[in-house]
Amino acid sequence: ISSISPISSHKDTITTYITGSAESAALLIAISGHTRIANQNSFGMVHPVSMIVEGTYHDHMDAVKHHKIIFETIKNILLSNSLAKEVQIDALMGPQTTWLRPHDLINFGFIDYIIEVENLERLDGKDKKYTKN
Repeated sequence: ISSISPISSHKDTITTYITGSAESAALLIAISGHTRIANQNSFGMVHPVSMIVEGTYHDHMDAVKHHKIIFETIKNILLSNSLAKEVQIDALMGPQTTWLRPHDLINFGFIDYIIEVENLERLDGKDKKYTKN
């Protein structure tokens, strides 16, 4: 999560690429770029926040507080880097893991473009084939 602010607040344009799977924190990093691109065969994954806790009652209560902080932080990152509404983000972070294909990523506003796989080697600005929603 500490990698997100430097990317999103950088003065230069940062382009992020999803070329395979962007799962969990990797998706948060990928969607924090100024221009976000995924290839047609890539996917993202959002899952419920989880942790294992041992210890006393107070340790468990402390873990619940931290769990809520982590949940809200991730939710805010997803909201601020998408077109999704809060209810949609809540559903994505729901009780099950959610897998997102490129068209899902673009519909939620997590990415800006889908690129064809054969054009990944030609990202020099001259020959890009993008699909934009």
